Amino acid sequence: QQASVQNAQNFLQMDMSNLSNRQQTEVFKAQQNIQALFTDQAARESSKAICCSAVKFMLAMSEILAAF
Repeated sequence: QQASVQNAQNFLQMDMSNLSNRQQTEVFKAQQNIQALFTDQAARESSKAICCSAVKFMLAMSEILAAF
């Protein structure tokens, strides 16, 4: 996955000197959309990790309480 991110970032840093203003605008829009997708995915992964930790904590607490 890290290689995919690096490839995308390399693509986004392409030389735009030969592009028209309209083409540059379209590339910029595409870059923003791609970055938003990466940001959304990172947020979902963080949320899953937090939920997993919370579930593990709750299970551990229930085991402790069951011991009493």
